[in-house]
Amino acid sequence: MIGKKRMFGNCGGIKINSRNSAIILIALCTLGSFKSEIARGNQYDRLIKYILGIDGDSFSFGGNLARLKPADFDFPSEKNRRLSISGAYSDYYRPGGLESSNSSFGRWIDLNAVVSGKNRICWEINFSIINHYWKITSFKQDINQYGRFKSNRSPSHFNGKIAFGPEIIDIGFSLERHVPFEFHISNALDFKEYGAVGIGWRRKHFRPELDVHWQDDSASVDCFIYNEGFFSWTRLPRIYIFDIELNFQRYNYFQDNDDASQPILTPWGRQYGYHGIFSFSLDRWKIYGGAREQDFDLMAYGYKDPYDYAKVTAFDLNIKSLFSGIEVNSRGLEKSAFFEFELMNWDGFSRGHLEFWPFTSGFIDLLGLRRYYISETEGSLRRFHFGGWKKFNGRWIGSGGINMIYIKPEAELSHWRPAFLIFGKADEKHHRLDITKNFSGVLHLSAIYKRRAWDICYSFSQIIPFKTWRREKEFVDQPGRKAAAVYGGGFHQFKINYHL
Repeated sequence: MIGKKRMFGNCGGIKINSRNSAIILIALCTLGSFKSEIARGNQYDRLIKYILGIDGDSFSFGGNLARLKPADFDFPSEKNRRLSISGAYSDYYRPGGLESSNSSFGRWIDLNAVVSGKNRICWEINFSIINHYWKITSFKQDINQYGRFKSNRSPSHFNGKIAFGPEIIDIGFSLERHVPFEFHISNALDFKEYGAVGIGWRRKHFRPELDVHWQDDSASVDCFIYNEGFFSWTRLPRIYIFDIELNFQRYNYFQDNDDASQPILTPWGRQYGYHGIFSFSLDRWKIYGGAREQDFDLMAYGYKDPYDYAKVTAFDLNIKSLFSGIEVNSRGLEKSAFFEFELMNWDGFSRGHLEFWPFTSGFIDLLGLRRYYISETEGSLRRFHFGGWKKFNGRWIGSGGINMIYIKPEAELSHWRPAFLIFGKADEKHHRLDITKNFSGVLHLSAIYKRRAWDICYSFSQIIPFKTWRREKEFVDQPGRKAAAVYGGGFHQFKINYHL
């Protein structure tokens, strides 16, 4: 919660006259960051993926909540030999140049090779090497204070898939320095219009770093997130023109404290989520509705051998939404358009305490030996989305979309140090989010150019803040002080495929 409130104070390229205009959207997107980290592949920005329902190739037109089948349960491609290179850059927030000390951004590059074929069985082998780096920064230059949350990963992925008639088996693993072995396995039966069912198990690790600087003192903490669990997908047999699909995930988080010579924060608990849809199709039309949810119930300890220095005794977060949409396709499937509407609500609570003895004496002098905190957040989001794609000729495909998002957030944080003999409170501070409402748009554009042996794709998304409402301030700003212009909210993807 504390990290989310910090992010609400920044803006995350276009020129923006207010620091908080676009970051409301970026901050809310972090609610899905755990789920996105679990999802296989890094080719979609994890901060924007969940809120827009982005999966598969739907980034190019802004997401599609009607697509919920995991890629693990897709049939292998037939007779495919492909080399590809792809990359992305997410420009969240910066008051100046790209990747400056007080900017927030993410970037990745992926080298991928795919070989598949069909003899008696369909098979596919996929190998990739990824380098992914992202950084979120909260910076206050006037008091020489900043917090930086970052991750630098370079995993190697191997994945194999075979299909015997309707049965699909998918096995994969990932190797990376300083991170334990990752693994997933799944099995599905897909009878097309007669229904399908699949279940899988996955183990993931995530190890970002948190750096804090306050005046002349600094501290660094590793955050080690280790979870494993199962995921499933079901499609009921089609009844006339009606279809029902559901996927479900449940993951458990575990403590891993093998190396705590440096401060490390390890959460444990559980997470579950579902995404269900009911639809009916008639000729070129499809109308659908559904619901989705993510729920987190976590705790966390901060360790530095041989003691713990922090306890997050509760981290509860629940995100629910209802959605509906309509899709229409041309008779020759040369173009498609759809419209979605979603109602999302969230609420969260966290409490805990932090002791500063693992760090420098300056932290102790400034803040005391221990500080307790309680934070709460809740709010609602309304999203209207129009998107689609079109084949212009045999070589060009274009797609795009626009998301209109209206958010009403609430967030509060209180922290204090205990009084004498831990009874009572001293130096209590209370913070409340000053933004009450935000109205923004997210524009998406994409183009694909195909030749015989290769194809190239570029996709672009941009957050456009329209209006932000704030509470009345209890104090008057210093005269002559103007809000600095900042930039950000841009997401770029580029991919080249060469077919052997």
